[in-house]
Amino acid sequence: MANIVSNYHGPLGLPGGVVLRPGVAANVENWSKIKNHNVVKQWLDAKVIEVQGEEEEADDGAKVEIPTEGYAVVSPSSGWYAIAHNGEIVTKSLRKADVEGFDDMSDEDKAAFVDLHKPTE
Repeated sequence: MANIVSNYHGPLGLPGGVVLRPGVAANVENWSKIKNHNVVKQWLDAKVIEVQGEEEEADDGAKVEIPTEGYAVVSPSSGWYAIAHNGEIVTKSLRKADVEGFDDMSDEDKAAFVDLHKPTE
């Protein structure tokens, strides 16, 4: 993830769909994937776009520690969360806002939350 600013005089579309407005910092979540794109590299070299802040992303090969007992919120990939129960992921991928407060729920409410967010088959 990185904050990218466009120095171009009009809107500028990045690979993946993010459109940069002139002079406005935009949060680009998939920056680690698109920063090596040939056009993006050329724009960086020519100072058409600038990186104002870049967060280190977890290595895609890193394993996620999943608790073996009870319910837990886990983050199997950058920016995505899921609920694990007794060592297995039992929900679809969720955003951080979706799982906020999960740990404060009763076990009954956690089970209902999981039931509501089961992966589609």
